[in-house]
Amino acid sequence: MNYLLRMRNILLFILAIFSIVFYGNRKKINKTPKKILIIQLAKLGDMVCMTPVFHALRQNVPQTKIYVMGDGTNKELLKGNNDIDEYLVFQHGRLFSMVKQLRREKINVACIRGTGFVPLVVALLAGIPLIITPKVTKGKALQTKTYELLLPYVKTVDFRFGEYMPRQFLRLLEPLGIVSSDTKKYLVFSDTALEKTNQFLKRNGIESEKYLVVGISPSAGNKIKEWPEERFAEVADYLIQKHNAKVLLIGGPHDDQKVKKLIKNIKNIAGVVNTQGEFNVDELKALVSKLDLFISVDTGPIYIAEAFGVPTIDIIGPVDEKEQPPISNIHRIVYWKDRKAPAVHILNTRIYDAYEARKQIESISAKDVISTFEELIRDSEFRRFVC
Repeated sequence: MNYLLRMRNILLFILAIFSIVFYGNRKKINKTPKKILIIQLAKLGDMVCMTPVFHALRQNVPQTKIYVMGDGTNKELLKGNNDIDEYLVFQHGRLFSMVKQLRREKINVACIRGTGFVPLVVALLAGIPLIITPKVTKGKALQTKTYELLLPYVKTVDFRFGEYMPRQFLRLLEPLGIVSSDTKKYLVFSDTALEKTNQFLKRNGIESEKYLVVGISPSAGNKIKEWPEERFAEVADYLIQKHNAKVLLIGGPHDDQKVKKLIKNIKNIAGVVNTQGEFNVDELKALVSKLDLFISVDTGPIYIAEAFGVPTIDIIGPVDEKEQPPISNIHRIVYWKDRKAPAVHILNTRIYDAYEARKQIESISAKDVISTFEELIRDSEFRRFVC
């Protein structure tokens, strides 16, 4: 941490303490809040996994105004979602402006998705009467000493490594008397996005009646989870040759080099359509909803696929298979069977053994993914989906 950032955090901690002295602790239970704020600053897939929380709130306290705070990309991800009323973009360079905005809104309850010091301080400085945040009781979370020092003054919920995170996120609502185990994910897309997707598929001759339509994304959003492009290419060639697949390559604006490398390694290029950079987030949701299968490492779009009931193969590599990857008969995970323990956890994606993490992803072969695919297509749930 650089000097200026350290000084900023010290200042924020001092201000948080003054706020606690002035307002008292933030454990004032309110089971019928007028306004509730969910702070989720992690990436796209993590936001998809928070949608059961928004839905549980809407179902149990329908009159409550639900705010979500996160980054700009996730604002597009949640566009049109009827379970939230307003999205606030978190800006690290404008912390005090956000505090003022939250004060004006008079939020009653704030639920914080992770163990971040800054979002906790923002909620404290905003004078929110009830703040609910995780306290990791099993595993070593990525959290600062200052975060831990503030925990006695807010309501905490026990989180544990190795347990299904979407279910644990729902536990943030339990102090409000809301108990739910429904981890179904909820996303929607616009009619405009659907129209563009349909036109794109038609223009490229992609008909679900003729082909097995498979999306492949070589991007990870985190280099430690990246799988070699030549192995993705081997999987794509197999699907095209053996199963009459049309393979759609999916990637964001910054994934062009990875997608180009993948294309270079594919032999049956006639069966491939490159969509990289063609779709915004709203349109990506519509495109993914049209797939018969989605294959990638553990990254955001695979959770979009899960939300729309699209079968997935998640090449999880160093990720803990119990914590977040899609779970059901139409979803499969692939990991190195000889690993002793996962190297990366959802609440600690920065501190890990890099050598071991890379070993855990690079030890997965294309044959492992292909055999997982063959296992999946024998499942009656998958056949019912694609037929």
